[in-house]
Amino acid sequence: MIYETMISTKLDMAHKSTEIHREHRRKQTFQTEARPMKEKERAEKAIQAIGEAKGEDILLFDMENRSSITDYVLICTGRSQAHVRGIADRVEQAFRLAGVRPMTVEGHQEGSWILMDYDMLLVHVFHPETRAYYDLEGLLQGFPSQRFSDDAEDTGGSPTLGAASNTASNTPPPTEGNPTVA
Repeated sequence: MIYETMISTKLDMAHKSTEIHREHRRKQTFQTEARPMKEKERAEKAIQAIGEAKGEDILLFDMENRSSITDYVLICTGRSQAHVRGIADRVEQAFRLAGVRPMTVEGHQEGSWILMDYDMLLVHVFHPETRAYYDLEGLLQGFPSQRFSDDAEDTGGSPTLGAASNTASNTPPPTEGNPTVA
């Protein structure tokens, strides 16, 4: 009985620590607009910008309540290093117009893998060879995901969350007795 209480207490402390970390990250966001953008809205805006820049193989991982680092991981591919930079620039421009600045942008000069940190949304823009080499999809395969097709190009629009094909895994969300924290 004592061990069960100790384990339960440690799990509660880990959960509270995760929530404190998430709240601290949210307060660090560099958003200047009057109404803060929700994480899902940020993902939608990034997907739309990637679609407008003709990004390919767009994949969104939903890590909400499963990770203390981020809620969403968005991965896409550009055909060349210039295209990768162009996609990243389009995403940055879309967020800048909404009053949101990235916490950090890495890899823009090289153009083979650009990482943009928008607080609870991480955007990875890859060159095809780099994406295959690092295989982030393999690392994140246990998380629910949505793949966005290039069908939007045929209609002249851009992909949206409603047009996604669900490739979610059957991983259950964390429970009180079994929190999953990255």
